Amino acid sequence: MNLETYLELLAKFEKSKDIQAYTAYLLPKLKVVHDTVKHNLQDSNVMSKSSHDRKSQKPLFELGAKVLLHNPTTKKVSVQSWRSGEKVLLL
Repeated sequence: MNLETYLELLAKFEKSKDIQAYTAYLLPKLKVVHDTVKHNLQDSNVMSKSSHDRKSQKPLFELGAKVLLHNPTTKKVSVQSWRSGEKVLLL
């Protein structure tokens, strides 16, 4: 919605003597705005996912390769939270 539409709705609200009539007038317009925003968000999510999928890469290691393994059970991230020499079993 643009500024002119907002000003038009505001003017009609100020002139309206019956709030229920104005609400009945406004609800369909708000539904249209809601549906438009929802559709735009879905389109944006699809575009973001496709962009991420294009930029993502496959892992650079192979089965049996030695890697560092992070242990998330430690409270502080430090040298002790990583174990070296672990082998890749699944990709």
